[in-house]
Amino acid sequence: MSKHPLYNHSGLQRNNHPQVMYALVDKRAELDGQRIVLEKELLKVRVQLESIDGSLSVFNPELKIEIKPKIPKSLKKLSFNPDDIIAL
Repeated sequence: MSKHPLYNHSGLQRNNHPQVMYALVDKRAELDGQRIVLEKELLKVRVQLESIDGSLSVFNPELKIEIKPKIPKSLKKLSFNPDDIIAL
């Protein structure tokens, strides 16, 4: 029996939770795992950006321009409008 937070050591349900509770706990665990992976990826990207910025300053220490981000097409579809989120 898996170590699901809504089951006790014998595998029986605690407090007779409805099935939706199990689905929500599973989904939350999945999203939290995804968050951890994305935070690690973000840290990697930040380190790469700092490395590139350091290289740019070696070649031109006087460089004072703002480099605007270029969002890849594959990521544009992931953006959302905060107004699209429905308040519960």
